This record gives sequence, structure tokens and C-alpha cells, in this order.
Amino acid sequence: SGLSVDIQPPDFEIRVAILLEKSEQNGLNLKYDAIDLDFTKGEIRNSYFENIGNDAIDLSGSKSKITNVNVKKVGDKVISVGEKSNVDIEDLSALYAKVGIAGKDSSLVNAKNIKFNLIDYPVASYKKKNEFNGANISLSGFDSINFKTKFLQDSYSTIDLNGKKIKKNFTDVMKVIYGS
Repeated sequence: SGLSVDIQPPDFEIRVAILLEKSEQNGLNLKYDAIDLDFTKGEIRNSYFENIGNDAIDLSGSKSKITNVNVKKVGDKVISVGEKSNVDIEDLSALYAKVGIAGKDSSLVNAKNIKFNLIDYPVASYKKKNEFNGANISLSGFDSINFKTKFLQDSYSTIDLNGKKIKKNFTDVMKVIYGS
């Protein structure tokens, strides 16, 4: 007498996990942003992100407000702001990421009540694309512990902490973050 087994195809989550694992084994990068908004206007509020492969929130050319967001285990940036975006951030907490807030390419970021732990580079302000200028980041109520370098800033960009300018410290911020 034989044993009967009912084999079903894996559910969606298992198929995605298999695809990501196989792609990683073959040197492919299929990491993704949780939210990627280009040229939009709106709000992100009362949100939680965990185990994000790339950026939790990526904004380009946008005017946005981000309020009461909690993030845990992000592969790259907690919030990426680029290409002339204007973003207000309030009440953001994050644990484990490469970069906390990245302002790039003629963007303006105003952030208050920020709490970071184990973020390698909590704040980065820089010019990534030649057709833009640097970024401007203004912080108040900012707290970060367990980091490599608290502020990364190139000569084109500014970071203000509680109304005081942070000294520019790197010429190639991307090289510091990604090593290339």
C-alpha cells in the first residue's frame, strides 16, 4: 500500500521569497522601495514599515508631509527626498537602516521630532545629479544613537540642527555611504 500526498503550489509570499532568494544567489538585485512617489503632492501618516529591501519612502519632485511614521529594518534609506522635493517630516522613529533621511538634488527637508537608533548615517544632504544643486535639511528635536557618522554633507548642501549650521564634512557622500 502506498502513501498519498497532496502537493499544492506555494502561496504568493512563498513564491516571492523563493524569487528573491534565487535572484540573490545569482547576483541580481530585486530589492524594492515600500513607497516610491514621483511628482506627487500628499501626506503619509500613521504608518509602519518593516523589513524593506531598499527605501521605506522614496520621493522625487514631490511636495509631501510625513507624520507619525515608525520604521524597522530598512536595506537603504528610511526616507529619500530628491529632485526638487519639498518635504515636512514630523514624529519619525527608525531602527536599523543604512541612511535615515537623505536629502538630494535641490530638495528641501524640514524634520522635527526624529528618533534614530542603529542608523549608519542618520542624515545625508548631497548633490547626486549634475543638473541639480545640493539639498537643504533643517532638523529640530533630533536624536540619534549608535551610528557611524551622524551627518554627511557635501559642499553643495546644508544641514541645520536647531537653527545652527552643521559643518560640511565630505566631498563625495555617495562614496562614503556605498563605497564606490
